[in-house]
Amino acid sequence: VRMRIMQDNALRTTITLTRTAQQALLGIATAEVNLGSSLEPGTYWYDVWLTDADSNLSRIYPACAFVVLQSSNP
Repeated sequence: VRMRIMQDNALRTTITLTRTAQQALLGIATAEVNLGSSLEPGTYWYDVWLTDADSNLSRIYPACAFVVLQSSNP
């Protein structure tokens, strides 16, 4: 199971989820997301895809937006 993070239709990163495919099919999946300073301020999108044993791709979580704000820390 993989989570994609995109901006303006361009893939920024792909994160592998840490739960098994069986757990993901039951609606349980976790991901360690540590973007640090790798993303500039702006609107990004993420979605989640499952690749089955036959290499078929299925989107199991629709694209959703999140916003990265300008940091006030130096």
